Amino acid sequence: MPSECKTIAETLNNNTAVNADAIEYDVSDPVMFRKAIEDVKGRHGHLDIIFNHAEVNHVSTNDTGIFKDTMAANVQSVLECIKDAGDVMGGNKDGACVLCTSSNMVLLADVVPSAYSISQTALIGVIRAKAAELAGDGVRVNAISPASVDPRVLRSIFPTADQTQLNEMINNCKAKTANDDDVANAAVYLASDYGKSVTGQNLVLNNALYPKISLSS
Repeated sequence: MPSECKTIAETLNNNTAVNADAIEYDVSDPVMFRKAIEDVKGRHGHLDIIFNHAEVNHVSTNDTGIFKDTMAANVQSVLECIKDAGDVMGGNKDGACVLCTSSNMVLLADVVPSAYSISQTALIGVIRAKAAELAGDGVRVNAISPASVDPRVLRSIFPTADQTQLNEMINNCKAKTANDDDVANAAVYLASDYGKSVTGQNLVLNNALYPKISLSS
């Protein structure tokens, strides 16, 4: 992943007027993150947008140790990220935006209780709380939750389904799941002036959650 980020930064620098940097750091280390965003502000003069895309995914387990690690990565680190980002971005005269990746599992926490789904539910609470706290400083905070398909999730929701039925559901859903461009377009909208009145929201890209329906005349 670090090498991919560096490649993207190099591509932007070589083909556009954008001045891009790729910085590798541990998102679970608040001191390292704080230094990273302060370095960005020092280098560019301001910080307008942060897209927090790091997470730990343990869809089908409630193991105590994994639960703690998942909550630390998916909730605590994001809370600290938004706090530090808000401190740095609060002075922007044109406002700023914090985006966080969540998941459609936030809609299924009661159906598939697991460390991951619980952490995503808690994350949305963090998003709403920090959005209210930072609104006065002109910093908007939102989440993007792309729908995905995990066989373990479907098996938990439909325990009596056989493998053929599960495969049919998976194939149907995969044809409609949000792709990288869908997530990118959602991020551009929320970070742009078009989304300047949107904060504290969870934008769910949920096309895959709806079943295929055929209507005959």
